[in-house]
Amino acid sequence: MQELDTAIVGGATFYERLGLVFRQYVDELVQQVATLLWPERRAALVAFYRGIAAAEPAELKASIEELGIPLEESDTYSEQMFRVVLTAWIERIGLEDMTNPDQAVLYALSYDEEHVAKAEAWFADRPEHLAAISAGAAGE
Repeated sequence: MQELDTAIVGGATFYERLGLVFRQYVDELVQQVATLLWPERRAALVAFYRGIAAAEPAELKASIEELGIPLEESDTYSEQMFRVVLTAWIERIGLEDMTNPDQAVLYALSYDEEHVAKAEAWFADRPEHLAAISAGAAGE
């Protein structure tokens, strides 16, 4: 999974680099999940991803280009934009102690190296969770 150095995105946070519409999405997500546990937060973010996946690829491509993120294949524009929003969302809620496999999965999808490192360390200490998640993904 590709991680981005902050130098690639101009040193600003992902949230600061987002356009107004995507900032509003992040703010709404922060409010929606503020009182939820990690499994429910993950479900809310999956629902948000489904919305992004329905967006026009050209719109997503333009948003990604605006952020200065290297483009991957066109079939992953929705994934890339979701990861940007997810990274900005984690920035907005603040780094929290890793307590749950759902949280670790979300952090692992972030473009921020610190988020990813926290998730990798958590899974390294709990390989049974990573095996269970991997088995679940293979069954989907």
